[in-house]
Amino acid sequence: MVDSLNDIATIGTVLYTVLPTANYKINQMGVTVKAGDEYARLPFTINTDGLDAKKDYVLPIQLARASEFEIVQDKKWILYHLRFNNHFSGVYNMTGLLGTENIGKEKTLKAMSANSLEIYADKVFEDTVNAKYNILLTVAADNTVALSSPMEISASGENKYIPDTKTFLLDYTYKDPVSGVMKRVQETLVKSLQQ
Repeated sequence: MVDSLNDIATIGTVLYTVLPTANYKINQMGVTVKAGDEYARLPFTINTDGLDAKKDYVLPIQLARASEFEIVQDKKWILYHLRFNNHFSGVYNMTGLLGTENIGKEKTLKAMSANSLEIYADKVFEDTVNAKYNILLTVAADNTVALSSPMEISASGENKYIPDTKTFLLDYTYKDPVSGVMKRVQETLVKSLQQ
């Protein structure tokens, strides 16, 4: 199933990686749906040690047989999709300046470790085609934020996280990997209230 999904993926689509068997444990493979219930739970545990937070992991589960009913073939699969989260990850509303241009967009900050996140520079769309624009934010114990990237990047001002308002204040200059132009970004990222 995962191979089929990856075969039809378009450019810019994140490809799925099957969760290695060493990283999950299913104690009991069979479940019983009781009379009158619509579903039953299949408990399992996941160990994230050694997983790459940049990969999009899935655990495919297939219904193999049922005691009284025929299995509908196109409904026999489910994909359990792993989402790495930390205290800071989620959707943020960004406003700011790209040079002198006012910019704004919704940004997804993706957890890379317990205190680090991946974002994309300025208003670049977040997909695999633009991965060269990624920036790693690392939040220190004092809420200062360090920036690192495969791009040439430097702090132009103060970079910090404000816990009370769930806000990042970032001020950085980076060298655009396509145009080679140096760009300064001053952005405020406020976590969406829906989270």
